[in-house]
Amino acid sequence: MPIEEFLDLNKSAGLLTSMAAFQRVRWAYATFGEGLVSSTSGGKHSALLPDIVRRAFQQADYNPLPQVPVIFINTGYYTEETLAMVKQLSKSGVYIATVIPKISWEQATKQHPSWQQDGSPDKLEVEWAIKQEPLNRAFADLQASAWMSAVRADQTENRAGMHFIEYDSERKLYLFHPILDWTKEMVESYEREHGLPVNKNHRDLLKDSSPRLECGLHVRKNQLERSTSAQQTL
Repeated sequence: MPIEEFLDLNKSAGLLTSMAAFQRVRWAYATFGEGLVSSTSGGKHSALLPDIVRRAFQQADYNPLPQVPVIFINTGYYTEETLAMVKQLSKSGVYIATVIPKISWEQATKQHPSWQQDGSPDKLEVEWAIKQEPLNRAFADLQASAWMSAVRADQTENRAGMHFIEYDSERKLYLFHPILDWTKEMVESYEREHGLPVNKNHRDLLKDSSPRLECGLHVRKNQLERSTSAQQTL
């Protein structure tokens, strides 16, 4: 059965809405198995999702604990603190799958001089070269069928319109957002409770002008299938 016919998005989104984050993670692993992957920027709250995943599996007494690969796109322009965060995640047992863009930041921005204009064709091209192309390469290498990320609806206008589960027909990949309904306060409370490291010196060149802008991964040129419009059947 083709991947796009695997899930009823309306039914799945309704089910996920009634769950807590740990339950959602276990649902995703039960649904996608080794096709489930995640990603990290090494940014401020990058320790959060790997910890949620680990505790979700521990609560269910998985033995051994499943390994969900975490993709890290090393653009070559991250701070020492960001690289240290990724290294710390790796040392804690997280499987980090590092991928490097085929073109440097200097080359990409030189070829597309209007990249600083949010939403411009040049910015989309830079986002593709620096973030999306290497991400897609990692998806292919890992044979991913679902991408789990820590996006929240309160972060940007784009993310406010997301659903717990979506389908990207261009990538032929499900998009899974287990903490979409969390607030900043919930994130910080969880981090304090579990003593998670916080990276306060993260820099993303694609977001320098505003923290409310997207990082270049979660805005797609194609039309995503959302739970409100999909008519897929099991």
